[in-house]
Amino acid sequence: MNHSWKTFAIKFVLYCVIGFAVLGIVEGSSFSRVILFAVIATVINYFMGDIYIYNQYGSIITSILEGFMASLTVYLMNALLVVENFQFSSLVGIGVITAVAEYFFHSFFSKNIID
Repeated sequence: MNHSWKTFAIKFVLYCVIGFAVLGIVEGSSFSRVILFAVIATVINYFMGDIYIYNQYGSIITSILEGFMASLTVYLMNALLVVENFQFSSLVGIGVITAVAEYFFHSFFSKNIID
């Protein structure tokens, strides 16, 4: 996979959309919380998932782990910030949506982005 700022930026937009859909609309979180989630999830999933795990285990395993890491990010944000109480279904939802979106993200970029 091409590791560039373009890929990082598109992944950030992807997490903004997922965060807004689940955290913003379903949970009623503020825009700043959605952006905070997007920044943290993008950094963690890009560097751990796309650079390290993807090269060793492939797209499916990486997508599942990135979905789990996105859910864990929301859970830890809730535990550390203690401002909002997210429902468990939202954590599962964000994990599943992220895993599916990441699978298509990996498929698209492995075929279409060339160094």
